[in-house]
Amino acid sequence: PGKLRTFVPVANFSQISPPEAVAPLRDRPHDITFIGRIFPPEIFADRNRALSWLVDQVDACDVRIMSGLDAAEFPRAMCASKIVFNHAASRVQAGVNARNFEGGACRAVMMGESDNAGVTTFFGEDELLRYNVDTLPAAIRGVLDDLDAGQRLADRYAAKTTVPLMPRLMDALHDLLATKPPPRTGSAPSSSARVARPSRSAASALISEARWRATW
Repeated sequence: PGKLRTFVPVANFSQISPPEAVAPLRDRPHDITFIGRIFPPEIFADRNRALSWLVDQVDACDVRIMSGLDAAEFPRAMCASKIVFNHAASRVQAGVNARNFEGGACRAVMMGESDNAGVTTFFGEDELLRYNVDTLPAAIRGVLDDLDAGQRLADRYAAKTTVPLMPRLMDALHDLLATKPPPRTGSAPSSSARVARPSRSAASALISEARWRATW
């Protein structure tokens, strides 16, 4: 209770790959788009507060707040926007959420909270457009005033989020298994308490095979 749940997807769960994603930022008709749930307000209070910053502080931009889109409208809406505004629902999940990967598939500039340790750890400052209540207007204006720089930001973000991530996770696990484990402390368990488990070499071989089979 009280602990924020962190969720890091390993793929584009919606399986979206819209043809409209090839449109460069300068050809997209809308400035900023948010797509997601905002009700009930007690669950999405942090998200709604961030959206109020967006509406109050960026009045010179074309801002859309959308929800309930169907499977066809959803990617088209992101592909029609230069910037996709994102905010993890902290009472539901904190960190990298599915929208991070869906927005990358639509090749938009993605925004994320600067105090969200998940996104700021996973994405560099040259990939994700970070914001808080004080930096939000300048961050958005920086992209809209220099769309070439914004395009480079979007391209780097897309490169990270559209490549298969499971093989990379398998590589990390393979490397972990290859390291020498620290010595155990305390008394050894009795023979009746021991649980049969695969050897490290067998587990490593299984991971190696899974790594090459992974396609998502």
